[in-house]
Amino acid sequence: MPKRPVFIPKKIKIPKQHITKSRYGFDFNGSEWRLDGSTVIQFDRLTVLDDETMKSFRKALCRYAEELSATHTFNMFNRFNAYMKVIGEGKMTLQGLTNYRASFDSDNEYKLGALKGFLLAWHEWGFKGIGNEIANYLNELTLKGNPKGKAVKGACPYSGPLTHNEFGALIDWASNA
Repeated sequence: MPKRPVFIPKKIKIPKQHITKSRYGFDFNGSEWRLDGSTVIQFDRLTVLDDETMKSFRKALCRYAEELSATHTFNMFNRFNAYMKVIGEGKMTLQGLTNYRASFDSDNEYKLGALKGFLLAWHEWGFKGIGNEIANYLNELTLKGNPKGKAVKGACPYSGPLTHNEFGALIDWASNA
């Protein structure tokens, strides 16, 4: 009876070229990712990470770029970078995450809330760097969202719900009514 060939799985390589949700191409290993006409991620702005964390971060961020908006992907880059700059460990740790959470008051913990979703997706996709203990901790966290309605309540013409022109048109309309 002839021997059957043995199947040895090869390591899966990440394709070099990717396409964002906005249909912009980018090089996975590039120093810049153009996500749309006005949004560019510059990896030279990223704090120093260990090799495994950097590779996994790029994988997770790449998936965000392919599936989600350019702005949201860019925000996750910035939130993760802010975390890494504060903690200064070069990788994700449970202690670093608990220290980071403790650094926020209740009005600002939404900043960790935004990062929470990204980190949980990273873990769910099976990329290295986010262990079960970190995922469990994040799943148990209850965080306040960002403050809503302050600009509207204050009727601020700069940060309120209307642009400067819209606010002026409303005042003109009200004075002519």
